[in-house]
Amino acid sequence: MIGAWAGKHSLVIWQRHHLCGEKMTNFENCDLIAARVDGFKSLDRTGVPVAATEADEAKPAVASDGAGTILCVYEKREKDGKARVTGRILRVQ
Repeated sequence: MIGAWAGKHSLVIWQRHHLCGEKMTNFENCDLIAARVDGFKSLDRTGVPVAATEADEAKPAVASDGAGTILCVYEKREKDGKARVTGRILRVQ
């Protein structure tokens, strides 16, 4: 999990692994999820998808301007095995 100050709240981003039954976790096709936090309290109960495709999204890094804009860059590994660096600009209110 990583985070950044966005001016009014902090934003945390984590990599979500999918559960495959009761005792198994799928470490492929991971997604990136974000939530605004105030202290230790989440303001977005279930989180908001930042990157949730058929590809495996992993290794997020963030940078903030401190005024509500955050750049999130991450690795996106496609089914063909190629990895690409991808980025998204997030606006936090």
